[in-house]
Amino acid sequence: MEKALQLGRPYFDECEIERIKAVLNSGCWAGTCEETKVFEEKFAESVGARYAIATTSCTTSLHAALLATGIGKGDEVLVPSFTFPATGFAVGYCQAKPVLVDVDLDTYTINIGRIKKKITDKTKAIMPVYAFGLPPNVDDILEIGNDYNLKIVWDAATGLGARYHKITAGALSDCECFSFYPSKNIATGEGGMITTDNEEIAEEARSLVDFGTTKHAKVFDKLGFNYRLSAIQAAIGICQLEKLPKFLEAKKELAEYYKKRIREEESSLYWLCPQFEPKDVKSAWQRFVCVIQAHSSVHGKDTSDLRDKLMEFLRKEGIGCAIGTHSLAIQPYFKNDVCCPNADFLYRNTIALPLYYGMNTENVDYVIEKLLEFHTSLVK
Repeated sequence: MEKALQLGRPYFDECEIERIKAVLNSGCWAGTCEETKVFEEKFAESVGARYAIATTSCTTSLHAALLATGIGKGDEVLVPSFTFPATGFAVGYCQAKPVLVDVDLDTYTINIGRIKKKITDKTKAIMPVYAFGLPPNVDDILEIGNDYNLKIVWDAATGLGARYHKITAGALSDCECFSFYPSKNIATGEGGMITTDNEEIAEEARSLVDFGTTKHAKVFDKLGFNYRLSAIQAAIGICQLEKLPKFLEAKKELAEYYKKRIREEESSLYWLCPQFEPKDVKSAWQRFVCVIQAHSSVHGKDTSDLRDKLMEFLRKEGIGCAIGTHSLAIQPYFKNDVCCPNADFLYRNTIALPLYYGMNTENVDYVIEKLLEFHTSLVK
């Protein structure tokens, strides 16, 4: 049994190797080559979107998507505080202002009640985030967007494979943005994708990621960017996309086994609470994240730094782990006297445990064994 467990790792087989060789031998490696177009078409089909535009990352996808939906200087975009900073940075790239909104403690997704309180005359869009693969409350967000005439750009960096009721991630308006970083459900090294059903948004986004080119190749009528995904990366993406169903099924089974084992050891692991998955919502399980019930006590001992002590312990035992993600409200770039107590709590008290295709239940049992050992060390 493998004892050194990474937090996450990509998987590949002969498909990727052979397809990369074919692209290399073709001599056409750039993002304008046929392989990238094939990847876009296959991705759009897989998620049920009319259009897909490949990019260099989810960050650049978000930037281009925001610009394509009309976000610009002086506009405000509502962003959950509990997310990776790139979500907010993309708003800043547009010379717009990210307005931080607190999240729910159980799902880690944007709090619906707080969205309405943040809307002003300058608010032009909402950027909801899939939390480690879990969709936010899609119905309520779409309703708010419709009521207030707001664009919705979904940060689905972790969301590929998720479902909200019968809606697949990638099929939501106005557009969704995905990541193919190695820790995500499919990986191309670096890479991203924009999906939309809106032809106008698709054409504008495609122009922006390709130097601002128009249908007339020699005409440049806007500031554009080089956000194109290379054909080599697209070759990897095509093979990864074919394996996505088995990736998702394996990670779901491991996540359910984690939860089962934590329940079985509840008398000792009562301080460890996995992310809540609401009924009729299917997480993509990009990561398995738990909240540590800090600020309580274990047999009278202070546990305010329990998460950090646990991470140190697990790493010494060869188990990869990390914080959940960041609270933008306490980051110097974003800090503007906004208060997001739930996001701050989750930043200090969440831990991501190993989860990737290729793990097995014995690996999970090993993690649980070490969690129990950690608990024993606290109560001695």
